Amino acid sequence: MLVLRHRLWNPDDPHEVHGIGIHVYGISRYVARYPQLTDDYFSPGFEFHPGMTVLDIGAIIGLFALQVLRRCEGNARVLAFEPAPQNFAYLERNLAELWPDADVQIFRCAVASASGEATFTTGRECQRCRRSRARRRNTIRMR
Repeated sequence: MLVLRHRLWNPDDPHEVHGIGIHVYGISRYVARYPQLTDDYFSPGFEFHPGMTVLDIGAIIGLFALQVLRRCEGNARVLAFEPAPQNFAYLERNLAELWPDADVQIFRCAVASASGEATFTTGRECQRCRRSRARRRNTIRMR
């Protein structure tokens, strides 16, 4: 009898981002397979130099911040903002484990043009139809 073992994808396990060579927590299978999703942030015209201050607004799990730090060899100040609690936990863990000595500040809040409150939806989104599966609604205070 042949038994096939299939390991389920667990975002709480570190997974490699193909082509970049880093292992991060909280990444989806899709993003892990397609590093060009983060490479698009660095298209011609965007220059990053050591010593810069960079804002990562809507940081999710920190792929942009991690790429900035990698390209600047850890010599950049990064301010990362992420309101969703689970993404924030992955962001915090990824930055702490991969760049523990970098000048990074993370904020669990959303960024907007005005103060107030807004309904922020978290959960798994269907990319094609934008219908939500397992949708949870959270109210996040904007700063």
